[in-house]
Amino acid sequence: MSGWSRSFLNPSLVSALEAGRSLEEWLGGRIPGVDYARISADQSTRSAVLAKGREAGTGIRHQHEENIETADAFGVAIVRFYEDSGLTAAQPAVVRPAFVEVVDALHCRRTTDGHPVQALVATERERVWRLAADFARVRQALTVTEEGLFIERQAVFDLCSTDSTGSPSACAEEVWRTKERIERHIRRRALDGGAPGGRRRFGWLCPDPRSGRKINMLRDPDEWPVLREMIESALRGTVGTTSPER
Repeated sequence: MSGWSRSFLNPSLVSALEAGRSLEEWLGGRIPGVDYARISADQSTRSAVLAKGREAGTGIRHQHEENIETADAFGVAIVRFYEDSGLTAAQPAVVRPAFVEVVDALHCRRTTDGHPVQALVATERERVWRLAADFARVRQALTVTEEGLFIERQAVFDLCSTDSTGSPSACAEEVWRTKERIERHIRRRALDGGAPGGRRRFGWLCPDPRSGRKINMLRDPDEWPVLREMIESALRGTVGTTSPER
């Protein structure tokens, strides 16, 4: 699946403008900002659970939900949402259109619609940048004026920090961030009514939130005999050999 990008005005802002309210009235003293969400790959497009009805795009949606919560906590109003889906931030050759648009908006302090913005909200910095060059672009855009702000996971990020990528401390922090990301994903899946757990193992049925069945809890009647044959072949030491005709 190829990646895609998009951006859109906050539906709440759209409704307010259509009702004749001004942007200032809608802001109500809040700081105008933008939301950025990114995933390298949508798990629902490559997970064995997809065939059982897992909703696509939950990773992006969960990030937006968390970003809205964070923005509310810091008095920030999300003016525009930006998304890069299926696009890695670790390869210099990969262009992320939404990321480019975010940087331009923050640098100009205005979106393409002409709405003022000065804050960036993301679930974590790795969603925004992984390369030092991209960090430099974000920092330059946000520090054009003193009010520039980057908020991640209920905390304001120190844009003057030079320890953004590559150091041992940053690598250790990445391990901690990965653990936290998994825990957040489990919590969000629970809110969606999904079941926690990893990918379905061959030979076992996928989770079913409606019946309460957990992942890898009950055997798949079609796959289980094949799995048993594979295990028995391994025990006999015949894996990879041609089976005799029966």
